[in-house]
Amino acid sequence: MIIPISKQLLAGRITRLPAFPAAVSELTRLLHDDTAGAEDFERVIRVDPGLTASVLRVANSAAFGLRRQVSSVSHAVSLLGLKRIYDISIASAFAQVLPPTLPAYGLRAEDVWTHSAAAAILADGLATRLDLPVRGHVFTAGLLHDCGQLVISQLLDQGPGELGARVVAGEAMTEAEQHVLGTDHAVVGEAVIRQWELPEVLAEIVRHHHQPLSVADPEARRVVTCVHMASVLAHSMATGADLCELQERLDDEACVHAGLTLEMLTDALAQGLEEIQALAQTFRRRAA
Repeated sequence: MIIPISKQLLAGRITRLPAFPAAVSELTRLLHDDTAGAEDFERVIRVDPGLTASVLRVANSAAFGLRRQVSSVSHAVSLLGLKRIYDISIASAFAQVLPPTLPAYGLRAEDVWTHSAAAAILADGLATRLDLPVRGHVFTAGLLHDCGQLVISQLLDQGPGELGARVVAGEAMTEAEQHVLGTDHAVVGEAVIRQWELPEVLAEIVRHHHQPLSVADPEARRVVTCVHMASVLAHSMATGADLCELQERLDDEACVHAGLTLEMLTDALAQGLEEIQALAQTFRRRAA
């Protein structure tokens, strides 16, 4: 049975989501400003206590293997670089907007975070190995690829119900969502990215991450495929176990077209595993 979801209702639910911190918009601007440097990043981060704490927590995690304690934002920026500091900032912002549970998917915030962190790190690793020109956005896209689930779970707040039954019966998650709601989390996620005023390229990646071959531009398709592959790989690792794992389907043709190889996947996983574990632990410490 389709529950009629009007555009007005959907838009209203999207606007109810917590806003991303203002610092994220400013850091996004700085990341694409060739004249911006470490001092500009530090100026934005240090006035946001939550962001400052996250940057220092991740910088001091086992993932980076630093030999001495990082005690200031300027030190973290100099050690990790602007791109990784931006990634950490996005991750911190996303952690702040996660609700305690997503009943429609049978998920806790910790589950969402663990899967999202794994997808972000793996997608970034794959894009780096393909030397993609827009890989600066890939970590963020991997982190936020399922953000539409935050809205859908508001609409189906009583639990998986028919959505879960359809997935168990063999439907892909997006197919089940379309049957139940007339839309899916990829479509909704595109609107969420725009609501948060994040770069337009992220909206396209989130919209197509389940169907990378639907992207017309070859280079953009390769970026989307990295996120698609990373999400499937993260599910195969049982990170953030949820209904999606039951019928998550890898688009083999898209992977071939993108030039992704088994060696790349294995290498990205081997090099990213420690960082995935460290980033997952930062959320557990925040929640404790």
